[in-house]
Amino acid sequence: MAPIFPIVEWLDFTLYLALALVLAAKYMRTRDAGFIWLGVAVVLWPLAAYWLDRGEGVLLNRVVHGEPVGMYPFSLVSSGRMTVGEFIRLTGSVQQLIGVALLLVAILFLSRAKHRPDLQPAV
Repeated sequence: MAPIFPIVEWLDFTLYLALALVLAAKYMRTRDAGFIWLGVAVVLWPLAAYWLDRGEGVLLNRVVHGEPVGMYPFSLVSSGRMTVGEFIRLTGSVQQLIGVALLLVAILFLSRAKHRPDLQPAV
């Protein structure tokens, strides 16, 4: 089943690139900053979260194997004040919170643009 992972990752990357291109084109037509925020929320943040998750996995692997990790909040897991499951749930919730906040900002910018005639797209 391992050979499918590169295909899925390639498709993910391709779709993120397509989203970025569509949002960039829409921004270039309208000059509405909401499309930049939307790009950050639906393209950049998920990609950043993916790389953060990979780094988190490496550090949690060190903690589980008893290797020293002095970086907070991993030190909470290594000292026993937080379980690995609680840590993963906390970081996942924080990532979701950041993503939803970015989406809210994008939506607020886009809804504000509807009421500004100078930001209407040219026909």
